[in-house]
Amino acid sequence: MYAPRLKLLSFSAAIIFAATMVAAQSGGGPNGCPIFEPPPATPTPTATPAPLDPCIVTGCSGQICADAPMATTCEWTCEYGCFPLANCERQSNGACGWTTNSAYDQCVDDCQCGPTVDPSNAYYGRFEGIGFQNSCATDADCMVGGCSGEVCAAEPVFSTCEVLPTMPNGSCGCHNGQCVWNDCSSPR
Repeated sequence: MYAPRLKLLSFSAAIIFAATMVAAQSGGGPNGCPIFEPPPATPTPTATPAPLDPCIVTGCSGQICADAPMATTCEWTCEYGCFPLANCERQSNGACGWTTNSAYDQCVDDCQCGPTVDPSNAYYGRFEGIGFQNSCATDADCMVGGCSGEVCAAEPVFSTCEVLPTMPNGSCGCHNGQCVWNDCSSPR
């Protein structure tokens, strides 16, 4: 019984030897198995992303820039009135958002800066330059005038030189399109 096994082994060894020779001649692996190389991958065509929908102004007060209408509570703040000065558009990250500009920034500053001279103050007209050119677009349009530096206006103003019982607080700047004494630390 031992001899048939040898023959079988010899036969198996011959097959392995023959397969190894064929594999070696055809670029196969060292153990006689053919090396399988998958066909080259065909490149997947790159799909052009679909264009994004335009951004819209939404929210009850028009304070949100988004892809789709959004419901919000209906309150109003001064800053919400500034959004029409900005642009609702896609930002560099692809999301909708507000792109601001100097007019928007000035509007927001005006919302955050409150006038410091009370209209009931006896010197209100003098301090706020009532009767003089007072229209402005930015703080740079406003100047301090008067003998004591008490007048805020959009043109040079000269006044009598006297000691006043009170002086305006804050700085002379553009607030809601008018040159007034204001303080950005006191919201109106």
